[in-house]
Amino acid sequence: LEQIDASTGIYSFSAFKTRLYDSLAFRSTQFPCIVNFDLNCFDGYNDIYGWDAGNQLLQKLTTLAMNLCGENGFCAHSEGDSFWVFADHPDLDSLIRKLTEETRNFQDQLGDFLLFPSFGIYCVNDHMAPVSDMCSRATVAKRSIKGRLNTLYNVYGSEDRQRRTDWLKLTSHMQRRLDAESMPLGYQPIYAADGESIIGAEAMARWQQADDAPAPIQELISIARASGLILALDWYILNKVCCFL
Repeated sequence: LEQIDASTGIYSFSAFKTRLYDSLAFRSTQFPCIVNFDLNCFDGYNDIYGWDAGNQLLQKLTTLAMNLCGENGFCAHSEGDSFWVFADHPDLDSLIRKLTEETRNFQDQLGDFLLFPSFGIYCVNDHMAPVSDMCSRATVAKRSIKGRLNTLYNVYGSEDRQRRTDWLKLTSHMQRRLDAESMPLGYQPIYAADGESIIGAEAMARWQQADDAPAPIQELISIARASGLILALDWYILNKVCCFL
């Protein structure tokens, strides 16, 4: 019973990782792929239709996961609307075709309220890597497309690994800067309609990269949002502006 997820009847995530280890050790699939997927705005669906409808939606997602398994594959539910699949298909193109087909079938059952899943795929090419690392790569691929409703899936590649490394470095750097109150702050002037007199300024956080070049503001905000530091950054800027005034 500890291996079964009570809400869906499929494997728990811990049991999934154990069986994944065994399957890779015995090379039971020709083209092993790990898929992690969830929905965009799952919480919003619960808020609108209630928890009973949310549980029914989980069952539809369970069916979607099971249909992606292939001959020797298996699937699991971890938390919320997050699902895992160890897919057994001849090649990546076959998996993607099946994924697209099953997503269409899933959406056809939803009626007027259309939901968009995001799939992260890791094609196992290093059987010696820890299972947790393999699963993490599938999650990294998924997170890179979260919120992009026109992108159904992403396959983990070298660029995702580099992006993940850069993200961790920049997040750590931002946290240290906030803790030390050393995040640079700039003021962009706001002009009156005549274009001559300054009537105010917009305060904006800035930070320097290792080569002393300013990091793009879009990158700064993206990292702050994804890491949960956006509120701390807001309060930091507000405090610094008040001190300046």
